[in-house]
Amino acid sequence: AYADGAASVDITSDNADVAAAAYADGAASVDITSDNQSVADEAYGWGYGDGAASVDITSDNADVAAAAYADGAASVTPEDGISQADVDAAVAAAEAQADADLAALQALLDEALANAGGGSCDPIYIDILEGWNIVGYTLSYGQDVAATVADIVGDIEIIKNNAAQVYWPEFGFNGIGDFVPGQGYQMKTTAPIDQYTWPNVDGQRVEMTPTVPAWAIEMEADIHPNDIRTLVKVVNMLGQEVNVDEQFKGEVVLYLYNDGTVEKKIVR
Repeated sequence: AYADGAASVDITSDNADVAAAAYADGAASVDITSDNQSVADEAYGWGYGDGAASVDITSDNADVAAAAYADGAASVTPEDGISQADVDAAVAAAEAQADADLAALQALLDEALANAGGGSCDPIYIDILEGWNIVGYTLSYGQDVAATVADIVGDIEIIKNNAAQVYWPEFGFNGIGDFVPGQGYQMKTTAPIDQYTWPNVDGQRVEMTPTVPAWAIEMEADIHPNDIRTLVKVVNMLGQEVNVDEQFKGEVVLYLYNDGTVEKKIVR
């Protein structure tokens, strides 16, 4: 009876307000008790299903439905009170801080590289004693050994690196090549050198010419006793030591020398 009555009603814009008021009055007058609860529930289900089935979303009203959905979604606030705008702002702030930190780090690195590349450092002065010294090469770039110490070479006897390679100016020999930054060297001098610091020679190199100093030419050669050949003894062919002056002429004897050589002779 309800369904037939509802189907017969033509609700238009002219009577919509009247119908709504009548429906409201009718709904308010219904006393739903345990006796008619099932009937009311069934009627509600029919009405909801008929209403939902009557909605036709076509191309004519799809945009309207989409807009309504977007407005509804935008109005939802998460339970924790943080919106998408808050999340986007936090991400943007973190990225900006990271960019700032990276820029600051790059600036420090550029400054360090600029100082290192220019080889700039405060001079370090040392007192070199007469005799053996251990000195550290404190410049940040390598240089030719001979060119670097050219201003004090008159007082240098020899320089040696950790690999036992040497720079020996009196013999015109540079077996080291270049000083290496941070390396230590042994330096033997013939006089003290006060307040010495490594100079910058701007890449200059000294070509070495092999020489022999005058004192080396004039020194006496060291002769070992074993280098002087002397006679140990003379023996006959039986191995007996003999005195050559007391032997018969024509007898064969052996001369033994300290260098391990042997001579065989006939007494004359």
